Amino acid sequence: MTVPSDEHRRSEIVRAASILFAREGFRGTSMAMLAKAVGLSKPALYHYFSTKESILAAILLDYALDLAEEVEAIGAKEGTAEARLRALICRLVERYQVEADVHRVQLNDLERLDDAERRAVRDAERRVVRVMERLVAELAPEMDPLELPVAAMSVFGIVNWYPTWFKEADGRLGRAEYGNWVADFVLAGLRSHQGTAHLASGSDGREERS
Repeated sequence: MTVPSDEHRRSEIVRAASILFAREGFRGTSMAMLAKAVGLSKPALYHYFSTKESILAAILLDYALDLAEEVEAIGAKEGTAEARLRALICRLVERYQVEADVHRVQLNDLERLDDAERRAVRDAERRVVRVMERLVAELAPEMDPLELPVAAMSVFGIVNWYPTWFKEADGRLGRAEYGNWVADFVLAGLRSHQGTAHLASGSDGREERS
């Protein structure tokens, strides 16, 4: 019988904790529940993590850093900006669905981290946003630099929340198809971008008259 390595066991604990934290809440999950979920005694669990907070930090830091590295790799690939943006959106759609538990924990419990841990997660998130901004800038070079964060965060606004309502089995698009649908939607908007002149218009999109 092969004995799991410490790193493998640590990964098992982090994965089980992300599921329990998402389902039961951070406060509603005990170390005893975590130990049972991975087939360890409670004392054995403390060999890997000294506190529940340290497990939460591992979940969020591992996820944020891994995502930032993958996104930067996609952004650095050869090919057109359009192809890279499509690949990035499709990958984010896939990850946010597959790792929906981690994503939910991040939304609910990030503020439980200490200042240094929270700063590290935020730094990783900014790395992801910068890649999106650079791709948007390549595709819409006339865009005001002040608009780049708006455009980038609007894309994240689409993909971040879709796991809360999207179900492949309900007859709509599959996950891969949805990723391409979002990419088409975003790319069409960038191609038709006309700058910030519309911001001076009325709320219905028509110019206000005096």
